[in-house]
Amino acid sequence: MVNHFSFAIVALSLGISLGLGYPPPPKESPKPEFDKLAKALGNSFVANAVKKDYDAIVKSVDFPYWSVDGKALDKPDAVKRELGEILPALLADGMKVAVKEVVTPEKFATWAEKLPVRPEASKTDAARNAFLERVGPGGRIVALQFEIDGKKDDDLCLLIVRFKDGKAVLVGLQD
Repeated sequence: MVNHFSFAIVALSLGISLGLGYPPPPKESPKPEFDKLAKALGNSFVANAVKKDYDAIVKSVDFPYWSVDGKALDKPDAVKRELGEILPALLADGMKVAVKEVVTPEKFATWAEKLPVRPEASKTDAARNAFLERVGPGGRIVALQFEIDGKKDDDLCLLIVRFKDGKAVLVGLQD
């Protein structure tokens, strides 16, 4: 009986000293900060738009990409073409643009009502519902504000951002 008891103590001691006990608790992986990721995508979009580097913008796009007129684009060339048509008009000489705010889909309607100039995507229930469907649950709206001759323009441009594999991706633009 002593031999069995001694064997158990030795085995237990070896197991503990060799780390064969219970495994450590799993580490919690940090949750992505979606607002920060969306803002970073917005800042990157602005920097590349100013440089007219549409290839760099397209690298951040996930498809389908929703065009300004609500069409689903599924090819990078179609997105580049749209950006080449829209962005030069938005970024005329002397204009500056910056990320104003990041908004969750749940707060979009209330946020938009408080703006001096409401975005088209918020003016009717049908427009708002279609827009929020494109944003999707958990997505973000990145509001871009333009400055013309030192005066901030109240008419905002909205980027539709979703998240894929822990990264923010651009899935549309709404002016």
